[in-house]
Amino acid sequence: IRSGMRRLFNIVDSQSVHNAYLLKAEDLNTYYSGILKKFRKKFNVVLKNPEDEEAIHAVRVSIKRINAFSKFIKHINKHFDYDTAYSPLQKLYKEIGNSRDPQLMLDQVYKILGESGKSAIIIKANHALNISKYRKIFKKDFFKAHQINVEHAIKQCSLKKGTVRYLDSLKTQIKSIINLNPGTRMPRLHELRKLLKEMQYNLHFLATETDLECQGEKADA
Repeated sequence: IRSGMRRLFNIVDSQSVHNAYLLKAEDLNTYYSGILKKFRKKFNVVLKNPEDEEAIHAVRVSIKRINAFSKFIKHINKHFDYDTAYSPLQKLYKEIGNSRDPQLMLDQVYKILGESGKSAIIIKANHALNISKYRKIFKKDFFKAHQINVEHAIKQCSLKKGTVRYLDSLKTQIKSIINLNPGTRMPRLHELRKLLKEMQYNLHFLATETDLECQGEKADA
């Protein structure tokens, strides 16, 4: 883990910090618009077909990317209201998780036990997915207001220096968990995984100065 973190930090230092000084507000706005567009598209699919596993997965990934980006905005602009912006999406994420996570766990059990072991499983993922109540929340006006809120927050901050500070903060948090000194205990893996995911998602808009809209469209696992 420690050697992998060192390599990751070297990449962040050599590429992402350099690109941070090339960022423009319109680049981030375009990137974030792509994420929201992806979410809306897949959310509408799930509304029509709650059993569409690919769309459900894409919605969850989109929410995680929105959350990661919102945390970034919160870091570079302390006046950004992260809780208000993310709360409706967080509720949807939990709703989907209550239905999807048990099924994923059962799928893993089936893989271990094989077909013959399925008859021994008596647990049922019986939490029906019901997201129709979110139809009234996630309308065009919601996303328009969301986008304007983010654009305003980006405009009112020192983008380049704030981005570098954000990356430094992420690295500091990760180091505090894994502790790069030898002979230390195992890291807090779940917390580490969440931070690495946040870094992974937000490094997308630092990977290149061009084609950010296409990056915003990708649904990474």
